[in-house]
Amino acid sequence: MSVDPRDREPMLAALAGSAERANRPTTVVVFCAVVLLVAAVFALLSRAKASEARAAYEHEARQLETARSVAAEINRINEERKNTANAPGVFDPEPRLLSLVSGPLAAAGIQSTEIRFDLQKEEIPGSPLVRQVVTCRTLVPMEAEPVFDWVQRALNAVPGLHIIHFSMKPTGQGWEMTVKFARWELKS
Repeated sequence: MSVDPRDREPMLAALAGSAERANRPTTVVVFCAVVLLVAAVFALLSRAKASEARAAYEHEARQLETARSVAAEINRINEERKNTANAPGVFDPEPRLLSLVSGPLAAAGIQSTEIRFDLQKEEIPGSPLVRQVVTCRTLVPMEAEPVFDWVQRALNAVPGLHIIHFSMKPTGQGWEMTVKFARWELKS
């Protein structure tokens, strides 16, 4: 049985098309594309989880640093209390705290009447102590040395007074100053 040459051509074209499709690696390409897509999704999820973990770690590190500073302050207070157990006035309530802190201003040569004093009490539940915090903010139109003199005089005037924050920024008119004094007292 012989096939007419005209019938052979479509048959050969069909066989050639079939062979060409068989030689194309479409399954391999599709498989690689799927694997690449899965890897990209996994990488994005891993990066998001790593970012969350880093944020959680930084939060925990900040909390640890805060806890360490509170523990150091408690230790300092306990040491001060041991060293000055017989000294009167270290932890006694001081109702004149604002006037004792602001009193040395004139002696230090500071004439500014624009100093704002804010007094806050911070109580710790279950503790026999309360922390008095005096925040002083002003613009001092002079050199910085009188400010340091005033701070030292205020620290000497009040037993147990210490600084928890101090900042001075130069401006065109003088110094913008913020000082936070603190003192632990027995609850009254």
